[in-house]
Amino acid sequence: MKINTLSRLKSVTTWGGSFITACGFTYALFLGKLDGISGSIAGSGILVNIIGNLIGIAQSKREKEAKKTAEARLVTAETRITELTPIPLQRRLRTLLDKISPKILHELSEDNNSFSMEIPSQLFNALQALATEDTSHKLISLTVQPMMGVDHRGPINGVDFSLNPNLAAHQE
Repeated sequence: MKINTLSRLKSVTTWGGSFITACGFTYALFLGKLDGISGSIAGSGILVNIIGNLIGIAQSKREKEAKKTAEARLVTAETRITELTPIPLQRRLRTLLDKISPKILHELSEDNNSFSMEIPSQLFNALQALATEDTSHKLISLTVQPMMGVDHRGPINGVDFSLNPNLAAHQE
């Protein structure tokens, strides 16, 4: 609403200023000389025109601010939509396996689908959580080893798991 008000005010002042300036110069032409009155009229018109241009600058700044605000809101909305969109289990599992060891997916693509390893507890807990999701049995079979220890990575857990070979072929 404010942008429309500024737009109207700019139009009135620039057109009005131009009209007043033209009247001043027309009066001067009528007299055949530029005297104090015609000069004052023309000067007032120029001043009103300048005010109209300044209002236009303010309007432009306000429109830019409104556009930036709208763009920021759009980015925020898109980010929230992305955050709320569930990531498929297969994609999350591939990401986690890559964190555990980039070699896993490579070996899986070479027909090795059984793995036995010791992994840090944080990654073990994440793998175990994924392996208990509803459709995980189609992708991973997990057996926890009774062994637990500590190495340079911190607490570790032993785990045996088998992966569906199709997991290697799936590219995001």
